[in-house]
Amino acid sequence: MKIYFMGICGTAMGNAALLARSAGHEVIGADAGVYPPMSDVLAQAEIVVHAGYDADRLADLAPDLVVVGNAMSRGNVEVEWLLDSRALRFTSLPALLTETVLAGRRNMVICGTHGKTTTTSMAAYLLRANGRDPGVLIGAVPMDPPVGQHLGAEGEPFVIEGDEYDRAFFDKRSKFIHSAPQVVVLNNLEFDHADIFRNLQDVQRTFRHLTRIVPRSGFVVMNGDDQNLAAVGPLAWTQVVRVGVGDQNDVRIVDFDETGAEARFRVLWRGGGTSGLTWFGVYRGCLMLVMR
Repeated sequence: MKIYFMGICGTAMGNAALLARSAGHEVIGADAGVYPPMSDVLAQAEIVVHAGYDADRLADLAPDLVVVGNAMSRGNVEVEWLLDSRALRFTSLPALLTETVLAGRRNMVICGTHGKTTTTSMAAYLLRANGRDPGVLIGAVPMDPPVGQHLGAEGEPFVIEGDEYDRAFFDKRSKFIHSAPQVVVLNNLEFDHADIFRNLQDVQRTFRHLTRIVPRSGFVVMNGDDQNLAAVGPLAWTQVVRVGVGDQNDVRIVDFDETGAEARFRVLWRGGGTSGLTWFGVYRGCLMLVMR
């Protein structure tokens, strides 16, 4: 299938395009801003990227599917041509991922106002370090893992950033609603994206919708110290692991000490104890728990 990505140089769009290429599809795209690092990554993969948008060019290319990035809006010449002509099938990036990548996988969806990219990279790194071959989609060009996208082995987990921003100009639901989660990690929650959310309660509402599609065999791993996240619960329909420094948490962090080389602390599991661990050991243990 020939797939055309509108806004291909965005970090999420570019990495998704690379995933599609890895899955055997012919991939092309366009963007108004073609610049590194994503332009370099796409060029190395020999994906053709057109500068600017052109309706006549899109018609001539005649792809089987157009993926419309959420930066696209009415008035864009290619968007207007798609709607006027109805000549080509189009979809959003989250819908494409659900249909072609995430269906049937054990998906770990990393969410929160801050820290999604870092935590997704850490989760992927630790799964790989423990002999797994997870799928990965990171909204960045990370240092480790060495790529921001990887299909992974069949039957292995898929680790993906869960973005609360909307899908596309034609679908205003949060992207992460379409992530088919087995595990959801909730780092934190603040009022953000004032262009699409009215207030903090509106953001909490969409996070609550996400937790409602976690199966009873899955997990929600959440920051138990974040009062804005507390309003998302209780989550009686699935398993919840709360992490933080307060006494109310299942995983409690104590004796925290940080240097330029590492962070070290002790972890108490529901009142028990462990020896001193680096962040690597703690995250490895949590990942093996939730992805067993």
